Amino acid sequence: MQARSYRVVMVVKADGERFPLLTRDGMPLWATTLYSLTELRAKNRATKTLEAHLRALALFYVFLDQHGIDLDYRISEGETLHMHEVDELIQNCRLQMREAYQNNAAADSLSPGFRIGNLERFRKSPDMRRQKSVVPHLAATRIQAICNYFEWLMLDRIDRIRANPNLRQMLETSFQRTLNALRARSPRIDLRGKVLEREGLSLEAQRRLLEVIDPWFPGNPWRNWGAKVRNQLIMRVGRDSCKKPQKRT
Repeated sequence: MQARSYRVVMVVKADGERFPLLTRDGMPLWATTLYSLTELRAKNRATKTLEAHLRALALFYVFLDQHGIDLDYRISEGETLHMHEVDELIQNCRLQMREAYQNNAAADSLSPGFRIGNLERFRKSPDMRRQKSVVPHLAATRIQAICNYFEWLMLDRIDRIRANPNLRQMLETSFQRTLNALRARSPRIDLRGKVLEREGLSLEAQRRLLEVIDPWFPGNPWRNWGAKVRNQLIMRVGRDSCKKPQKRT
């Protein structure tokens, strides 16, 4: 199957207003165009912001094509994305355009001269270790744009299901699971674009955890003595292996 060509084109109206469109094989995508008009342009987002969102959505649709995912068919079956597909989508969002769109049979019109490749062949290639990733806040921006569009699209599709409550419930469950997984895997950034470190357990919580898993502690949730010793060992090894090495003076 020949790869589809995705292009973000800029439409200039008679009054000089510029409006970007995401096209597939030369034709505007209906869903992304409607989303841009009703959700992005209606909020007076800048043209560059709309263009950045559409490039992120192009990554999303290219990913679907690369993995042979027919999202419309899955929605009709009450499904969206599986967890391993979410993980691969996140990895795709962290790649530079040059890295994400190479090795394809058709030219990528988002970045002239590059090609959209089969992701599995690309991930397994020897050049994978030399891939360059984008800065975390750009990856987070891409993922957030995809999340917002995915949420808008799914809520619209769910609202149209009236005659089959079981299908509606299945789709809502799959949608929430996928959306939560996407957001959980996105780098956390503040308003200035600074990456926020993920917080672990507080010192008090760590102390309490080590106290509870002590084999001699009366409230230890495990009954078997071997399980108590094993679980304490696992927790201590895991905690100690995550400690930052101390600098020698």
